[in-house]
Amino acid sequence: MVVAAAVFLLAGVAVAQDFNKKFEYQYSFKGPYITQTDGTIPFWSHHGHALAGDDNIRLVPSLRSRQGSVWTKKAFEKDWWEIEVFIRISGRGKVGADGMGIWYTVENGEMTDPQKNVYGAKDQWMGLGIFLDSFDNNGNHDNPKIMAFINDGTNSYDHANDGGSTALFSCRRDFRNKPYPVRLKIRYYKSTLTIFYHAGVTEFDDYEFCGSADNVVLEKGFFGLSAATGGLSDDHDVMKFLTHSITDPESKDAQPDEAEQEEIQKLEEELKQKVDELNTKFTEDKEKFAEENPDLAPKEQLDIGSDDPQLQLIFTVQNHIQQNIKTIASDIASVKEMIDMLPAKISVPAAAESTGNAKDASPPNPPSQASNEAVDAIRIVDGKTSKMTNDLNALRQELSKIANAVATLQSQPKAATGNPSQNIEDAQFRKLQQDTMNNLKQDIQTMTLKIGNIERQKSACPKIPEVSCVSSTTFVFLTLVQICVIAFLVHYKMSQEAQAKKFF
Repeated sequence: MVVAAAVFLLAGVAVAQDFNKKFEYQYSFKGPYITQTDGTIPFWSHHGHALAGDDNIRLVPSLRSRQGSVWTKKAFEKDWWEIEVFIRISGRGKVGADGMGIWYTVENGEMTDPQKNVYGAKDQWMGLGIFLDSFDNNGNHDNPKIMAFINDGTNSYDHANDGGSTALFSCRRDFRNKPYPVRLKIRYYKSTLTIFYHAGVTEFDDYEFCGSADNVVLEKGFFGLSAATGGLSDDHDVMKFLTHSITDPESKDAQPDEAEQEEIQKLEEELKQKVDELNTKFTEDKEKFAEENPDLAPKEQLDIGSDDPQLQLIFTVQNHIQQNIKTIASDIASVKEMIDMLPAKISVPAAAESTGNAKDASPPNPPSQASNEAVDAIRIVDGKTSKMTNDLNALRQELSKIANAVATLQSQPKAATGNPSQNIEDAQFRKLQQDTMNNLKQDIQTMTLKIGNIERQKSACPKIPEVSCVSSTTFVFLTLVQICVIAFLVHYKMSQEAQAKKFF
């Protein structure tokens, strides 16, 4: 059943995606051990200030005016593809620069002229460029954002206007300084380009739609990654670059050829034969064991109603567990009911007292403050109730001991008369007995009063503590001072950023 459910689930996913994917290792990399011992990346080349490590590739470090890139050594041979990129862009400043590019171009886009570069790669490329722009060059306050561009090799990128209006589509996303790597899933299938974005807030595959464009024609080309910094800087790291080729399930490319079909059929026949042999051997061994050991042969059915002490012990333990669970559940329900009743007990006396003393009553606290005070009062009542219960049990035990002692004294026989010395001793004993009785009565009265006080304390509800408030003049003055300080800091920060603003 489980295997059948898994098969149906996979079939449903295949129908939903409507395509087949195949991992292409020659156009991918991921940690650990991205680099070889000589510092090179298998099937990739890195250029500029790019630093290749075991777990990631740092395209540019957090330094000013740096450019770096990595490119595949050979062009991709399939028509349709999907890439998934795991990146981390981080920096100490509020604003980063300049950004990062993900490429699929006809030629290797290694930068040749530093004055004519687009996020660490050469300008006037031919193919697809997807840019993660961190710096707001045009002052529209729409950065950071993700943009997709198509170039035929003749147009230059407009840095001053963040690409201008020639983008296929764009989406504004904050991809800097995230707790987990930010992911981009870029799919090119049947002339449709689609980008999905993962915000890097969780480790789950919760992608969201960024943008899509139809009728996109791309020639076979090289995959690449690049980044650049200017007056400001960020670390631009790439942890994974995973490439899959996409085929239509109904196309000839998706179907295995004759040699592959023969190999698959041969393996299936061998596997079936092996399973049949194992099943036959198991049946023979089972029958042989039953013949040689009739007493130890396993029974077909288990007699649940037998007198086996172990089974009875198991059933008894299970019944006790169920009873304990029911008891615990009822206790939890009763405790919850008591806790739910406490806020009503707190609010009702407070309302009555405020109604009786309307002239001297102060304004009620805000709802949030009253709710917090009610929660604190509930906790105090809960702690006091537990302590009072323990004290009550201890006092009841002491009363029980005292009552037993009184009963013992009352049951003692009276002394006989006739002997003077014996009468003196009897008088002394009766006096001692009377003193003991009086002391016990006083102790009983004192402890009874204590029990009454404890019961009254348990039934009484705690008063909500009064909270002192600042005057309106002081509050307005402090608010104005904070507004002035914030306005000064914002003006100072904007002036600093305007001075550091970089135009290409």
